[in-house]
Amino acid sequence: MTQRSMFAFLFVLLPLFAAGAPAVAAEKIDAAQARQQAAASMLANIQQTTWIRDGKSAHVMYVFFDPNCPYCHKVFEMLRPPVQRGEVELRWVVVGKLMVTSTGKAAALLEAKDPTEALYRNERGFSQETGSFGGIEEEPAPREETLRQLNANLALLNRSGFDAVPALLFRTKDGKADIIRGAPPAAFLEKLLKDLE
Repeated sequence: MTQRSMFAFLFVLLPLFAAGAPAVAAEKIDAAQARQQAAASMLANIQQTTWIRDGKSAHVMYVFFDPNCPYCHKVFEMLRPPVQRGEVELRWVVVGKLMVTSTGKAAALLEAKDPTEALYRNERGFSQETGSFGGIEEEPAPREETLRQLNANLALLNRSGFDAVPALLFRTKDGKADIIRGAPPAAFLEKLLKDLE
């Protein structure tokens, strides 16, 4: 191919690549809007969930988690300093879905006399090395009400379009609802906390 014919070839292809760029950008915008709409719907129905309070602040974030989830444990650890400084109040929405022991551990958290202390005990005793993961003992016979609460928590998480944990649900200062899937990098999380409603 001569240099001249190569330029002609690129001249024909360039508009095709350029035409694809707006389509990709539009897909990203549509995905972000869909995620934010799902988050708004979830926040509107958050009273259907049973959550565990962690800290006290005017700035609130809901965290859907499984007691055996290593990424949830990572989020818990990353958020210790902001919670202790009163920068954010976390509301941990427990689900039991990852492992055979998850439902029993999730039930133990909800049925504890002090669910917040039980959450801390689970996270303090968290261990991937031993294969036990969450550090709380399973509740062998969860109450029917507890199972109903766990099912309601999972049903609301499913409304986001996925059922993976952790999932961080919040509203920003500009009033937009949003949800973050997975354990974000610490720098991203720090920036996000400054933008909470």
